[in-house]
Amino acid sequence: MRKQMFYIATAVYTIAAVVFFVLPPSVQNFWICVPAWLLTLFCALGGNKPCRIAALALATSAVGDVFGGMGALLPQIGSFAIAQIVYAVLFCRYVRFDVHRLPLLLLPLLIAIVVATTVLPRVEGFLRIAISGYMLVIMAMSCSAMFVRGKRWWLIAMGAVLFVISDSIIAWNLFVEPISAARLWIMSSYYAAQALLGLSILGGVLSDSKPLEPDNVSYTE
Repeated sequence: MRKQMFYIATAVYTIAAVVFFVLPPSVQNFWICVPAWLLTLFCALGGNKPCRIAALALATSAVGDVFGGMGALLPQIGSFAIAQIVYAVLFCRYVRFDVHRLPLLLLPLLIAIVVATTVLPRVEGFLRIAISGYMLVIMAMSCSAMFVRGKRWWLIAMGAVLFVISDSIIAWNLFVEPISAARLWIMSSYYAAQALLGLSILGGVLSDSKPLEPDNVSYTE
């Protein structure tokens, strides 16, 4: 039953994401949140704790999509910040430090440095604080994703990196210079990120291993 739900969720989410790209721009702003809401529903019905926690992250992401479609930047940042915190808390329950994965942190850290040195100087006031805070939480999410246990941990890691890339494109497009076909790049990387995170969790990536307890923390592979 669970495997069937995973396949159905994958098909429904993929169709909903593809539909977004063929809709006219005026309709896209209304449809933008539909894939995340659908994935939220499937994860909420997933039956285990990781799925239910992921559903919360997806739901707050969907709210952020709604604000994004409205052009409300600060509420959008706040909604996605909550989503990143929820994802980070979830991933930290399944983290096991592996020194061999440390190089994987270079890409999100490099992107964060580029954003910090190019975007932040161009914004002022509370918006700068909001963006800085968001950078911290998405980096916490991506770094924790790199050390998730399980045979298919790399799916979670790829989803986290794509999330960082998507948000970085948004920031560059808004505050540095317009990017050609920005919405295509932003939404394709974002939908792929949510698919890798949400569908992987629904498919049992985190369920392959038990959550860490304080007395059972391991630092070796």
